Amino acid sequence: MKALKVGLIAVLCGFLSGGLVAQDRNVRPTNTRSTAGSSELRVSTLPTMSARGSATARFLASEEGRSFLQASGHPLSKYLNQAFGAPSPAALGAARAHLARQSSAPSQFETSSAPVPCTGNTGARFNLEPRANAVPQQSEAADFILNGAGPGEDLVVQTANDWRGEFPSSAWDNSVTGYYVHRAASSDCSVQFEGGLPNFTSQGNEEFGLGDASVVADPTRGAFFMADVRFGSVAGIGLFRTSASNLLNPSACPDGTHQQAQAASCWMQTPPVLLNPVGQAFFGAEIGLAVDERATGSGTGAGDLYLVASAFSTSTQSGDTVFIVACTNTTLNCSPMVTLKVLGAFPYVQVRSDGLVTISYLGSASFTSTPEPVLFVTCTPNGAPNPPTCGPPTTVTTITNPIPTPSRGFLIDPLQGVDNFVISTYPKHANRREANGSFSTFLVYDDCKNPFTPPPPPQGSPTVCLNSEVNMTVSTDNGNTWSAPASVDSASGHHFFPAIAADQSTGTVNVVYYTTEGNRFHHDVRVFLNQIGPGSTTLGPPQQITKTLAPMDTDPNLLGTFLDDFHIGAIARGTGTTGQSHLYTSFDLTVVNGTYGTKPLPEKNNHISLNTF
Repeated sequence: MKALKVGLIAVLCGFLSGGLVAQDRNVRPTNTRSTAGSSELRVSTLPTMSARGSATARFLASEEGRSFLQASGHPLSKYLNQAFGAPSPAALGAARAHLARQSSAPSQFETSSAPVPCTGNTGARFNLEPRANAVPQQSEAADFILNGAGPGEDLVVQTANDWRGEFPSSAWDNSVTGYYVHRAASSDCSVQFEGGLPNFTSQGNEEFGLGDASVVADPTRGAFFMADVRFGSVAGIGLFRTSASNLLNPSACPDGTHQQAQAASCWMQTPPVLLNPVGQAFFGAEIGLAVDERATGSGTGAGDLYLVASAFSTSTQSGDTVFIVACTNTTLNCSPMVTLKVLGAFPYVQVRSDGLVTISYLGSASFTSTPEPVLFVTCTPNGAPNPPTCGPPTTVTTITNPIPTPSRGFLIDPLQGVDNFVISTYPKHANRREANGSFSTFLVYDDCKNPFTPPPPPQGSPTVCLNSEVNMTVSTDNGNTWSAPASVDSASGHHFFPAIAADQSTGTVNVVYYTTEGNRFHHDVRVFLNQIGPGSTTLGPPQQITKTLAPMDTDPNLLGTFLDDFHIGAIARGTGTTGQSHLYTSFDLTVVNGTYGTKPLPEKNNHISLNTF
């Protein structure tokens, strides 16, 4: 019952964000927030932002978040107050009391993590965060360069939302966008350095990282790209590039946890750019990145970087718009935005080995839309900074019961929808080149298999999902037609947050996802994998990536009881030889203890796991 006690303490002390996670095994708290000095519970006023903006952004813009940053002296505070108003004296008082308790713990630093296996029962914790007053990380993604750190050892870069960036610290910079790097020439998942993606100035505007980042590697040119949500004088999307040689250089990227100067040395070798700058009243985005890994000179667009996002658009002024931009690889010179869909959400982009750009996304930006279409678009490259030419969308499938279910809005009850998880349907896809030169496209998404609406009274009872599932569909004609969706796992329990990665060297496709299978209360999770063999479109049996049922639990440091995730990550690369293909899966779990006062309590960390095939 430790998780319950921690969750209740956090509810009473306040500082809650509106988002995800697993709570106690049998008890549901409400989505209310406490008023300082009072037992009365209330709902915070939330800002205008991207329709499906993350809990991290919502917390920062809420009164609790603004008071926390103002009390701590965070430089982002003035911009949040400009956009959403100054916090009340009561909220500031509660924030100052919280910080006073937190500051009683001594500062700690770790220069490098000890060797840790990549194949443990719960993967490997992938950060250098000290255990005293540890804070959450969530919404992970990673990419790697095979043998990039030495023969048989990969150069791995992961990103996650890191709540250390929510207050000034001698051990972290002011960014919520975390990066974590393994570069040691040793066969493990240790972290040599980490930090917050640096703030930068664009056309006189100071910009800070708010997380929800995407990362992609270009092994052909030895580069990594990262994009995140930015907020400051204006809001937008920050785009960064660094070289693998820079990440391997201890002078440019020293071991340990980086502050602003070291983060800039690692990630601002190429000047970053700010995309889609908009007014402060709108922020939050869903971002996808893909790079054309073809060698330079092998065709139009070779080496180009593509960014897709669903964010507020200054060109339409109508809310979330799905768009794509094409950027040059070495200088980040980007094209104008190409609008794919007004009122769309969760875009995902991949580049085929022939250079064709493929994008999937939800066809609406509303939590109440049902049924909801999944759309697919192909775009022809024109060579950045020229924008690609994109065709009309085709409908992959229409989801009768998307997640969250129709009668539950994100802000109504963050613990309804899928048992005690708050998630959203997020389609993803992977392309595989076949032996005859054609392509197969595999698309996965989660939906609600068994929605249930309790009868009144009371009126307005929210619909809950008794069983969420992950489905897969396949196209062999460039996305024009698709197979009937099929569930990846028929066992009982929730299956959600699918990710998919094709190893182009062998033709093996990997589908990973969370499942509560095996837990009677459907609260604890494992990460499962289904593989599709070369030349086949048939799913193999489920395999366990993590072997131990574990919670995605609350934050004992009282920064946010409800922490959301929009995804887990998966990426696969290989040499074409059996046994030399690597699949890295990025996820979070609450299985490692932090220390709060004198008490060890589990808290949320970014993890990574390696499968070799």
